[in-house]
Amino acid sequence: MNRRLRPNTILKYVPVLLLFFLTPFGGTYAQGAPTGTPENASAKSYGSGWACNRGYREADGVCQAFEVPLNAYLNSFGDRWICGRGYQEKDDVCVAISVPLNAYLSDTSYRLGWECNHGYRAADDACVPVKVPLNGYFVASSYGLGWKCERGYRAAGELCVAVWMPENAHLDFSGNAWDCDRPYRKQVDKCILP
Repeated sequence: MNRRLRPNTILKYVPVLLLFFLTPFGGTYAQGAPTGTPENASAKSYGSGWACNRGYREADGVCQAFEVPLNAYLNSFGDRWICGRGYQEKDDVCVAISVPLNAYLSDTSYRLGWECNHGYRAADDACVPVKVPLNGYFVASSYGLGWKCERGYRAAGELCVAVWMPENAHLDFSGNAWDCDRPYRKQVDKCILP
């Protein structure tokens, strides 16, 4: 059986639906400015009380203006400032980030504000070329030397040296160390039968 609502039945529920969708969830709207609202403040949009207007901060029950330095902007709440792209906070001002040669500004590098170009790595406040040794290969990484050794070699300072293996051994999963063949077991630097 197909049941359909008649048009006049639907109209009966419209006021209830409107009230449901127009009532805020989890609170009520403030009703006008509360008594004792300081200058440069407004009633909160939810609940009761007041909040300082954008560009002002609460201090001892009053809203005090604060200065936004050059190359900065107000955050989304308007209660503090943030330095713009290419600048970082230092002593309550925004100073330009010094980007070294062979680098670019980065939003992901919180430590420096810049990252090195491909083929370079950070060393102090500079980008130095990655020098890949014989039997090594370049890796794009924001830390380390910028290279790894090929399978069968291990890093020794700035070189890749062959992995030494005793008799009855093979390269392990990593490729830069060894494990004993079965049924042999590792004992110091040898593979012996159990």
